This record gives sequence, structure tokens and C-alpha cells, in this order.
Amino acid sequence: MAIKSAVWDLTDGNERAAELPLPVAVDTMTHAMMAQFSLLTRMMQRHGIQFVHMTDMEHGNTAWDHGDYTHQVYRQAFGTLNARFWIGADETERRRRVLDTVYAGIGVTERGKKVAIPLGAAA
Repeated sequence: MAIKSAVWDLTDGNERAAELPLPVAVDTMTHAMMAQFSLLTRMMQRHGIQFVHMTDMEHGNTAWDHGDYTHQVYRQAFGTLNARFWIGADETERRRRVLDTVYAGIGVTERGKKVAIPLGAAA
């Protein structure tokens, strides 16, 4: 969130530029933080920064991967990545394909964008 906020600030509020590719686990935590609006508001006020996240723009980004811009900036700012959360693009895609197969078996396809779950007859 700090890196995205810095990019937003340095680009005069360019939300598209600030929507950096993130690994899935980190993006999920970003969404969890955004859901805590009161806490997030207090953090922004306390530190004088604007947190930025545009969910509708994140799927147009290239997949996060080791060595990309986000990775380089994170390492410069915070040091070593925790490999548990910073999973590269190839491994992320492999895991998503496994989940695609599991979810398709219950009628959830297109990575959750299409749902056709057979619910049976109404009682």
C-alpha cells in the first residue's frame, strides 16, 4: 500500500500508474485492509498519506513476478521478500489452473466470473 501510495503521489494522482501488479496473497491482504475503512482512514490521517487501490484496474495489469518494478521497489524500501506471500507468475498460474479444475466441478468457471451451480428443484 505504501508503494502504491508513493507512486500515486509522485504521478500527481495517476490511479492507473499506482495500480501496481501484486502477487495474489499480497493483493488479497490489500483487499482485507481496504475493508477496514475506519482503521484505514485513521492510518491515512496519522501518516498524512492517501492509500490507493482501484480494483477495476487491477486485472488489466501484467502478472506480478520476481524482478519486476514492484519487486525492485519493494526490496529497496523494505528488504527481502517473504517467499510465502510473494509467489511468482508461473507458480501462481499453476495453482490457479489446479483451482480452476476443482471449481469447474461445482459449476464455477472463468476464475469465478461465471457460476452455474445446479441447485436442484425448489421445495
